[in-house]
Amino acid sequence: MEKALKTNIFYNDTVFCESGEIAIDVDFTLPDYCPDISRIFKCVAKPLISSKGITGKTITIDGVAELIVFYCDSDGNFSSFSYQYPIEKKFEMSEEVLSPTIKANICCDYINCRAVSGRKVDVHGACSIKVKAVKRNTSEIISDFDDNTVELKRGTTQAVIPMGSCEKYIILEEEIKIAETKAPIRNVIRSNVTSFVKETKVLGGKVMLKGECRISILYCAEGSKKPECLKTVVPFSQILEIEGINDTCKCEGYSSVAFCDIKPKSSVLGENNSFAVTIKLELSAEAFCNGEVAVIEDAFSRKFEAEISRKKVTFEKISESIYEIYSFKENMRFEENISSVIDLTAEVLSATAKFQDSKLSVCGNIAVGCVIQNEDGKIVYKEKNIEYKYEKELSENSEYPFCEPWIKIESFTYTILSADSIEIRFEAAVEAVVYEKKELSLVSNLTIDESRLSQNSRRNAMTIYFPNSDESVWDIARIYNASVEEIMRINELESDTKPIGKMLLVPVM
Repeated sequence: MEKALKTNIFYNDTVFCESGEIAIDVDFTLPDYCPDISRIFKCVAKPLISSKGITGKTITIDGVAELIVFYCDSDGNFSSFSYQYPIEKKFEMSEEVLSPTIKANICCDYINCRAVSGRKVDVHGACSIKVKAVKRNTSEIISDFDDNTVELKRGTTQAVIPMGSCEKYIILEEEIKIAETKAPIRNVIRSNVTSFVKETKVLGGKVMLKGECRISILYCAEGSKKPECLKTVVPFSQILEIEGINDTCKCEGYSSVAFCDIKPKSSVLGENNSFAVTIKLELSAEAFCNGEVAVIEDAFSRKFEAEISRKKVTFEKISESIYEIYSFKENMRFEENISSVIDLTAEVLSATAKFQDSKLSVCGNIAVGCVIQNEDGKIVYKEKNIEYKYEKELSENSEYPFCEPWIKIESFTYTILSADSIEIRFEAAVEAVVYEKKELSLVSNLTIDESRLSQNSRRNAMTIYFPNSDESVWDIARIYNASVEEIMRINELESDTKPIGKMLLVPVM
């Protein structure tokens, strides 16, 4: 008869984690509607992941790197051209895993470009991509043992019990009109879309995500040399399904832009008075429950020889969920006097979490690009890497905390401080789920050999024992194969913690 009562512990197991590089090597010719290149200011690569798949042991990541060349044409106008460069990366796992969740992050490491001629551009660069495959697994441990001669050291631990995850791609299509007082659109210079999940709810066994896409479009109007900027917000909401969840579960929702296409749209009169916007979003959600798990930390038999098997199990506990708007500012100085600011861009390059005592620090860099017109009417481009540091006092001091923070710039504005400098004010959304890791060595199997009596069970005596400062009642009972309950009763102890400096009577039955 099986005496051990076993239970399954659920946890997220990272079965694969690897980084790779994707080279960018291409040359292209400007289309006829683009003016000739006089001087290149900057080339920007915006890599986006459009799909993730797994076949057997092969993980495939597909996407596109949007290469945007900002340049000055022969008439001194600020212009640009965008080229879609397809990217693909394959990773090989050591073994086949059934239905893992694939997570991938991609960023541009560097990008260089040069004008081969007034119509042709040569671009070289590289993107780095990190891929992780996560599987919801179980580990079997003993939760009880049906034998009154067996002593069990019971315990509990707080743990995050993963309920599952899902992801979904959606398409947003919008028509964004310019003001009636504005001249028709000639061409788009630059566009940027950032997505945010503002609310995540579990309702009726499903997950509701609500959020918004913040869109910024820099364009030139007919008959004007100075670019115009249009900003708007497009809301979205979507239902995702995760099997087995209920309203007591908690859920974290995420979004990222997988594809974006923004171009002028003609009216019935043939004028470009609006933008046709197509956005592909990847929405994902992870559901979990915070629970207390009963565990057996140690065991022995007071009567027979016993064989114990142990298993190391890592438990994760969410100590804090953070969503906060972080404001900071930075000055930017030019070598020439500023007549007007034409364009300002900001891109988060990195975000690293550090912990000290009960404080979380998120540090990183933001790349800022600014296009101005000087007093002589000349277009000037300048870029600067800005360091930021977000700090947060946590509600508790965890021993082994970790998190993967997300930083997204919600908005940024500028003020001209002097003839040659501006002040840039940023508002960034900081998202971070702080976990605490705890590794326990738990009893996974216990076998009692009833044909062999334990050494102490052959005696019948009362032993006097003087505990050391680091010994608990359990430690003493284990030495003599004695009952913890009997030691506490005979010695009138109210707690099984360390009885420092107290003489104990230990019954050996």
